[in-house]
Amino acid sequence: MYNLKDCLLELQNIRIEFSKLSSYDNVWDFENLEESAPWGNQICSEIKLLSDYFITLNGSNLLDVMIRVFEHAISVEKPFEISTI
Repeated sequence: MYNLKDCLLELQNIRIEFSKLSSYDNVWDFENLEESAPWGNQICSEIKLLSDYFITLNGSNLLDVMIRVFEHAISVEKPFEISTI
């Protein structure tokens, strides 16, 4: 079992580090660093930083959503599970 507070801290650190990088600094394929996303660099003009690059289907910042989930789980002292759909 993971420590939720440690996970939250790690996620917050990821957001801080990603906010230091341009959205064009994304890595699409770690085995081929020359590979780019299928849409290339044609992304929403509002996405300037890598921390803003990951958006949910409803338009929310994925990192912000995950941080809120971790904060809530810590506050109610309940674990949670992330699964694919």
